[in-house]
Amino acid sequence: MGTIYMSLNRDDLKKIDEMSAITEIDYGIKDNLVLMETYKDIAEDLLYEYRKLEEEFEDYKQDVEDNYEYIGINPYKEYGVSEHDFH
Repeated sequence: MGTIYMSLNRDDLKKIDEMSAITEIDYGIKDNLVLMETYKDIAEDLLYEYRKLEEEFEDYKQDVEDNYEYIGINPYKEYGVSEHDFH
């Protein structure tokens, strides 16, 4: 089977440019034509980026859980006044 190209309109090109910026890969679009196989490559690259970000987010959540404790701020104590002064 021969090489299959797809013609891209302006919106398609914009989307591929955005995906290229995310993956930091040049997909070699020439004369508004893209190889059909390139779509599969883009999907795989975006999935890889998604999984990488998902892992970084999980690491961040674990770091926050392990190393930080919520300290609520009582505005009355912060400014040295009593809550009863306002009732």
